[in-house]
Amino acid sequence: MSIFYVTSCNHKQNGRRDLLRINGIPDGGSSETSEQTTELVKELLKSVDKSIDTNNLVRSHRIGQPRTGSDNANGARNSVPPRPRQVIVKLKNHFAKKRILKCKKAMRENKDLRYIRVNEDLTKIRNTIAFKARQLRIEHYIRDTWTVNGKIFVEDNIEQVHKVNTMAAFLNFVSVYCCPGAKNFLDRLDYNRKLQRPPSYETTRRLRTYAETLSTAPTVSDANLESGSVPHS
Repeated sequence: MSIFYVTSCNHKQNGRRDLLRINGIPDGGSSETSEQTTELVKELLKSVDKSIDTNNLVRSHRIGQPRTGSDNANGARNSVPPRPRQVIVKLKNHFAKKRILKCKKAMRENKDLRYIRVNEDLTKIRNTIAFKARQLRIEHYIRDTWTVNGKIFVEDNIEQVHKVNTMAAFLNFVSVYCCPGAKNFLDRLDYNRKLQRPPSYETTRRLRTYAETLSTAPTVSDANLESGSVPHS
């Protein structure tokens, strides 16, 4: 792995050092404004820690389009409401981010907030690594995992801590330090996620052949040639 690639990944992650992602906040749909989203985040934080300074929140917004309810196997609309969209939060500095991340334990212990998840905003590759590490922890292949300032750490079952910021480092950790079967578990996890991915109905744009291009190109008639009236392209 080149030094340039590692440096580029670190630079991208540093650009997210003041950002958080929150899952589970009730979604107001397409009518919800950024200001309303920010107020929801402030209310959440105040419900966990009344002394927290919500003025450190610069702005926040939902990610993606509002989700709609899905149909069940019988074609009827499910009564379960759609999953709320993620909220990305911009903070004044990383000290404010650390203060909010300390509220995670209190949220897990609160039965009304146990579905709320607050995490650092990671790059796509690091987010994938962090997700897989959490699944390994749930299945007891590792002891624990966490992130600090965009860096991913895992603790094996003999309490050794490893930093796994790249997929190569993570897979090496799995093959060397994890319990037997961890690699097969991750392979099954990838396969199941592919099965759950909705099909794409978009047809790819087919490239035109040279013959097709000639057949649809404007032609010059003999009359135009004789009169000297040739259309310009």
